[in-house]
Amino acid sequence: MLCSKFTRSRGKALVQVRQPAARRAIRLGRSGAIGGSNMRNTCGLLRRVAAIALAGAGPALARADEPELQQVVVSGYRESLADAQSRKRAASQIVDSIVADAIGKLPDTNTAEALQRVPGVQINTDLGEGSSVVIRGLGQVETLLNGRETFNAAGTRTLNFEFIPSELLAGVDVYKSPSADQVEGGLGGIINVRTRRPFDFKGFTAEAAVLGNRGDLAKKSRPQISALISDRWRTAHHEFGALLSASYQERQLQEDYISAGAPTCYGAVTAGVCTTGVIGPNGSFNPQYTANRRRTGFSGVLQWHAGDAIKLHLDGNYVKFETPQLDFGTSLLPNSKLTRSATSFYPGTGIIESATYLAQPLRTLSINRIQSDTNAQVAIGARWDAGRLTLTGDLSYMDTREQLHYHELDLQTTLPTFTIDTSGSPPAENYGGVDLTDIASYRFAGLTASVNRWAGRETALAVDASYDLGWGPVTGVELGARYAELHDGLTPIRYFNALANGPAAANPNLIENYPLGDAFNGSSDPTINNYLVVDPTMLRNIDAIIASLGLTTYPMVQSEGIYAIRERDSAAYLKASFESNWRVLIDGNLGLRLIHTADSLSGTETISGLNPVYRPLHVTNSYTNLLPSFNLRAHLGDAVLLRFAAYASATRPEFSNLNPGLTLVPANLTGSQGNPHLAPYTGVNYDTTLEWYFARAGSIHGNAFYKTVKGFPFTAGTSQVIGGAAYLISQPVNSGAGRVTGFEAGYQQFYTGLPGLLGGLGLQANLTYVNSSAPTPVSGYTAPLPNLSRWSSNIVAIYEQGRGSCRIAWFWRSQFLQSIAVASGVGIVPVQSEAFGQLTAALNYHLGGHLTLTLAGTNLTRAKHQTFIGSVRSPSATYIDDRQYLAGVRYRF
Repeated sequence: MLCSKFTRSRGKALVQVRQPAARRAIRLGRSGAIGGSNMRNTCGLLRRVAAIALAGAGPALARADEPELQQVVVSGYRESLADAQSRKRAASQIVDSIVADAIGKLPDTNTAEALQRVPGVQINTDLGEGSSVVIRGLGQVETLLNGRETFNAAGTRTLNFEFIPSELLAGVDVYKSPSADQVEGGLGGIINVRTRRPFDFKGFTAEAAVLGNRGDLAKKSRPQISALISDRWRTAHHEFGALLSASYQERQLQEDYISAGAPTCYGAVTAGVCTTGVIGPNGSFNPQYTANRRRTGFSGVLQWHAGDAIKLHLDGNYVKFETPQLDFGTSLLPNSKLTRSATSFYPGTGIIESATYLAQPLRTLSINRIQSDTNAQVAIGARWDAGRLTLTGDLSYMDTREQLHYHELDLQTTLPTFTIDTSGSPPAENYGGVDLTDIASYRFAGLTASVNRWAGRETALAVDASYDLGWGPVTGVELGARYAELHDGLTPIRYFNALANGPAAANPNLIENYPLGDAFNGSSDPTINNYLVVDPTMLRNIDAIIASLGLTTYPMVQSEGIYAIRERDSAAYLKASFESNWRVLIDGNLGLRLIHTADSLSGTETISGLNPVYRPLHVTNSYTNLLPSFNLRAHLGDAVLLRFAAYASATRPEFSNLNPGLTLVPANLTGSQGNPHLAPYTGVNYDTTLEWYFARAGSIHGNAFYKTVKGFPFTAGTSQVIGGAAYLISQPVNSGAGRVTGFEAGYQQFYTGLPGLLGGLGLQANLTYVNSSAPTPVSGYTAPLPNLSRWSSNIVAIYEQGRGSCRIAWFWRSQFLQSIAVASGVGIVPVQSEAFGQLTAALNYHLGGHLTLTLAGTNLTRAKHQTFIGSVRSPSATYIDDRQYLAGVRYRF
């Protein structure tokens, strides 16, 4: 017997829900949709839950085990916040969500930039754009696409979120406490990226956007185009749906960078201590990076429902990310024995503030770098509802590839005098005694050519069953199994020539004037800005370059760097949902997930010595982990929830960290290799959350968490003699235990009670504190986790009234550790990044009909990133990125 239809309208929001009263458990399906757990078996409560959990929510929330259709039409940023809030409230786990409209209303270029507004999430940037994501300080994050595991090929187990255009998204869910039915692998958490489906819409829908963006440093405009078309058809007993969406985006970027070099001892070093000298910067590195990033994405979905019992879907997703990049700059070669004059020191110290160095070797850099990544996934899924029993199955295949081409040819000269002053920001440089625009001043220096070709794929099959018991405190039982076979491998091509190869004047066709403008937007000309470089476009034909320089060897496959990994992951789980109404309603789930990993790796190991020996290596690993999970939710009132979660987590080592191949850099006598014997990293986690939902789009929540991690990887360095030279070889090893503790707080509200135009005001804010401690490459030395700020916050001021909406967002993070360095004569020093903030704004105005005008800008204050080594008196780097402006129109029918 069905409950009567529940219909609720708020302006442009319309919600229709029908459900059988007998259904007591709402679960997390393979589609990644979030549901609450185990509501009371009465129609009255079901209506109340539907009103709370679904009001203002889009049909992207349609739970996989609901037999009747939910239809939702939402409009406006306020509705999108209500949608995300309802997902968080209804979930049986600790989760934060963002939905498509919230993503689109700020000029987020990719998924990572949208995620940075979630409490507990911090992102790293690459050329000013969001790239990798960490949750509560841990980068070991399980990434899912529509509930299915996905990763990118370059030796990692996570998806690089900068690859995914934000226009393809329906929403993103960040799970901070897992349940037993979810794919394992996230020490920090699980991120599920959801693309749109045809049953997300009531009927025919067409959307399109045409925009242009421009960077103020790059001074070039690029297009940004997206389109979606979707429809659904109903017959007497069947319903069909089809959707196709596409996105193409270009963005011209520039980053200006200046580094004063690492602190070093200019004098005698005894037992690692600078005894008879002074400490100053060793060299300088001042590149300008310029890139035209291109993102192409396609998503296609077919859905078929045969009544309420059988549901089928076919998903296909494809993303291509390309970055042609040209880099130019200068590099002052390290030499601690250079003669100095006119030296001044920071007061009371032996640390150089400014100095003039004599006969300073200088290289001008020219780099052609092209990165291309593709990720394709196709999946078919089925669902059968047979009363209280529900069966689901999902079969998926993913193919991911990356190619990275890197070509560099430098010029070298000598500066009779070179002056650097580190007191300013950025440090100021000057030189004299040579004409850097005269080709006769230069010789060709090192030529480098390399190509890395990664390829990965995964085939996965998951089968799940659930049964609604309908009696006692245990309301539902779920069990399931998953099998996945993964492959990843690398084929490298290497070429390195460290010798100078004749005067630049012998090949003038390769030379050009430095093509970019003054660094740092011409602010006081802090760097050398007028010199000659090799034309980097010529480097695309590397064989011709080699021949013109009179060299006799050419790039070739580095056989000792090839590796291939085959991994088979098996998992089985049992989960019970419970509900009790003793004084307060308490519900949740308790589960166990058993995982088994078996991998085989083929590669080459290096036996170091005067004449190194390379021999084939084949390693197999096999291990089992049992992962319990417990999620509890207490309903302290109609609008207040208290949650508690305790769970174990495990992450398998990165593919690249398992690679035994040795990569050497003869120029600085360093090298790196993986460790095929790495064990998985495991964690024990506790969370508690208090949430108050006082309005449809208004809430306050606070969360405290504690994590311990064992086997956390860090990189250790050892000295090895290879080919008669002593190399410092870095290699990952399993460490002891680390810990992460902290809290999160979030608030959002629209102030509808204010009079007149003030009623359109709203505010979002969140604050995160994370304290961590983990082993470092230096024995016995612990430090915070790298790239993790202790404090981070987001504030978004919102105005939405009539046809217009406006958002101004401020993101800020405190100082954080980048890495640990061992400086000559200085000892162990941390490389720290200073605190910084970034301002973003967007304006959307409905022009009438189906058109909306969009104006937006990112990095409006042009945040300056600064790092230092050990002390602010030893600046490591200063860099700035473009302000980016966006303008265009959006269409929806």
